[in-house]
Amino acid sequence: MASIFNFQIYVYGPGGRPIPITMEKAAAAMQDFPGLYFEWDGSFTWAAAEPRWQISGTIYDNGSEIQYVDLHGRLESETARVVVKEKLIDLFSAWNLIAPDSNGRKSDQQASQSTKPGQHDWGFLNKHLAIMRLPDQRWQELQTFEQELLGLND
Repeated sequence: MASIFNFQIYVYGPGGRPIPITMEKAAAAMQDFPGLYFEWDGSFTWAAAEPRWQISGTIYDNGSEIQYVDLHGRLESETARVVVKEKLIDLFSAWNLIAPDSNGRKSDQQASQSTKPGQHDWGFLNKHLAIMRLPDQRWQELQTFEQELLGLND
């Protein structure tokens, strides 16, 4: 079956800066996702047979924070468009992307918001992530990527 949508994006923290989480914390958050396989070289794959979709990535870190994530996706059905959107939201939400305050703590509201996969949307994540679409190397807001992912720009 042919893919209906493929993508490659680089995922950064806000403003193209590093993502404020260690590889170890990102890996720990990802181990609870059924079907997601993580290797300690930073590579991971998440896929399902029905609807057919796959997300693959490589996390690049410097030992203290993630520099960026090279993320690839392949969708083989219309149903997979919505599933992958939700999977990406869950993945990014699980990384607890809200930076701690100057005392190293998150507010109670921030902590509760950042620890519940599926609670966030692209608007929330857009404040904490930046993405570069490849191969044309253009910065893109998550909401615009979401529209392409869901086929709203076809």
